[in-house]
Amino acid sequence: MSKVLDAINKCLVLVIPFIEYYKADKILRKKIENPQSILDDVDNPNAISIDILKGQYADAIYAKDKLEDKAKTNLIGITIAIT
Repeated sequence: MSKVLDAINKCLVLVIPFIEYYKADKILRKKIENPQSILDDVDNPNAISIDILKGQYADAIYAKDKLEDKAKTNLIGITIAIT
């Protein structure tokens, strides 16, 4: 019986994805209501200065930008190769 219900549920998700979106949105809203700090896993978060966090943030943004540039270059290369 559970196989039938699973099949029906999968069909409903395919036909009406709004249900899945609603469930995911509900989970995200619960997480937003109970936010956690990014530094919860760190033993002594007060010992980390804002300058260190800013530097790590800048490094992460730089790495993201480099990856985006590589992705754009690859996309252009694939487009040229196809045409």
